[in-house]
Amino acid sequence: MRYWLTPTPDEELWPKVAAINAVYREAPSRAERGERTMSTDELTGVQALERKHPGLPLVPGKVERREFEYVRHGTRSLILSRDVVSGEVVAPSCGPTRTEADLLAHIRGVVATDPTATRWHFVTDNLNTHQSASLVEWVAEVSGLTDDLGVKGESGVLRSQATRAAFVSDPSHRIDRRLVGMAIEARGEVGTTENSTAFATRRSRCPDGTNSSSGSRRN
Repeated sequence: MRYWLTPTPDEELWPKVAAINAVYREAPSRAERGERTMSTDELTGVQALERKHPGLPLVPGKVERREFEYVRHGTRSLILSRDVVSGEVVAPSCGPTRTEADLLAHIRGVVATDPTATRWHFVTDNLNTHQSASLVEWVAEVSGLTDDLGVKGESGVLRSQATRAAFVSDPSHRIDRRLVGMAIEARGEVGTTENSTAFATRRSRCPDGTNSSSGSRRN
């Protein structure tokens, strides 16, 4: 038996699909202008296993055999960004957690790999760390914005996910609000070059009215 979450009808589903497809379709032409388009996602709970005994090598008449018993070494979380045009996985991250600090460190690491890029576009799902307070603060920093962002959970832009999403959707901040969810385009100094970073997220709504990342849940 497998649990299933029946998706809530979404009248804007196909416009969202078209918008996210457009991001990928336009990636090659953007690359010619020096822009990078990345598809980013996390993979959590990956078991780090060591085989208890060496495997047996391939020999005539027999396939290679792997030892059945293993030793556990905990779990790891991976954060990967793949260049949509080249297929290259850029600056992969591996650690014990996938916090907003981990995501921000990964994004900054990816951007640092190509100081000549004129703009970066990151396509992600709607995990809350993808619109975190630290991400908003970084976008404001690289955009050269000096306004008071408030206090997370209390006031200002950082008060809630809704206010943070509104901030990154403001066109005066070079923000492009896509139908698939949230997009960030923040232009400013990253290192010693002028760059722009964009995040496009897929958004769906749970039966209780909260937002979640798109896709079915497997158990």
